[in-house]
Amino acid sequence: MTDPTPAVYGTCPACGAASLYLGDGGHITCSSSDCPRPQLADELLGEIGDARLHGAYTFCPQLVGHVNMTAFAQKISEKRIALSQRDEAADYAHQQKKRADRAEATVGQLRTLAHRWQATVRPGEQHPAAAAMLNIIDGDGPTVAESAAADRAYWERKDAGDHQ
Repeated sequence: MTDPTPAVYGTCPACGAASLYLGDGGHITCSSSDCPRPQLADELLGEIGDARLHGAYTFCPQLVGHVNMTAFAQKISEKRIALSQRDEAADYAHQQKKRADRAEATVGQLRTLAHRWQATVRPGEQHPAAAAMLNIIDGDGPTVAESAAADRAYWERKDAGDHQ
């Protein structure tokens, strides 16, 4: 009489017990009651079958240079992480561009304000705050301290002229 559940040679990859058998539907199963994953041997065989369908055991350009399926899976995982980091970098670059665009718009508004200030003084006279702002924006002007001193002198001259 034949055994309805024939034993399978080898040990269970999950628990290490020599208790593998051919179960329902021809699936290799572990009969140990202490086994954490009785179906693991069958799952691993399924992965090998999937790898063959994928071509990993014949020729697969993605598998070239990998010793086994574990190394291949690790490489795929690394690629997924790299792609997510690339997306994060693209998002960061986009945010930086938006910040630069806002800064450029602000500089334009400051330039307009400086020209308005300049229009409030007599022709030929220079508004110190407007001149200082334009020099700062253009990067070739006096220091902040020098601009403040010029601003104070302007208002002192203006106040002295108003009281006469």
